[in-house]
Amino acid sequence: MILPQPIASNKHFRYSIDYTYFGIQHSKRDYLLFTENDYNRCYRGSVTICPSNVPIFSAQTKTCEMSLYFQTAAIYHLCRRQLIYDHQTPIFHKYETVWVYYFSTPHSVTLQCRNVSGQTSYNELLFGAGLLHNTANCYISSDEIQVFPELHGESQVKLEPSRLYLPARMPVVTNAEIQKLEEIMPTELQKLDDIHSRTSGHQ
Repeated sequence: MILPQPIASNKHFRYSIDYTYFGIQHSKRDYLLFTENDYNRCYRGSVTICPSNVPIFSAQTKTCEMSLYFQTAAIYHLCRRQLIYDHQTPIFHKYETVWVYYFSTPHSVTLQCRNVSGQTSYNELLFGAGLLHNTANCYISSDEIQVFPELHGESQVKLEPSRLYLPARMPVVTNAEIQKLEEIMPTELQKLDDIHSRTSGHQ
């Protein structure tokens, strides 16, 4: 999952990728790339087993997804980037027992969670990108969003955090690009959108 990154006032950038899932050997010599459709064909239990319908890439094979994982200098050349103006939409995406979130401004949420001792309620101030662990059984709410808990009978267990890799944030743009972006006005962005619409209509 690729989250937006703030680069200037009211402006965000986001990498655009072709493959949602990235799998790598423990030795880090080879890796796999899966689309959402590819991953849905896999059997997901204690061990995920996938059909052999995608190639295995050597770590020497340069792709955008590989560069993002290893945080190489080739990111700017291999990855497409999107400029987002005035990004306001909260992002909440669930992976097993973990919620991945992104808020462009500080956001207060209330979590009401069931556990072995009953129900607890507490508040969290979320800002930027982050992870909420072991919240599958929590009702999460704010002025803008609601997330409902999973219900699987009455059995309650204490879950360990999933082993997710959250890399350090890499710069999306160079200093020279930031200076140019600071000069772009909303009206100029609209002109670019108009040009794109006209050219798309002739294809």
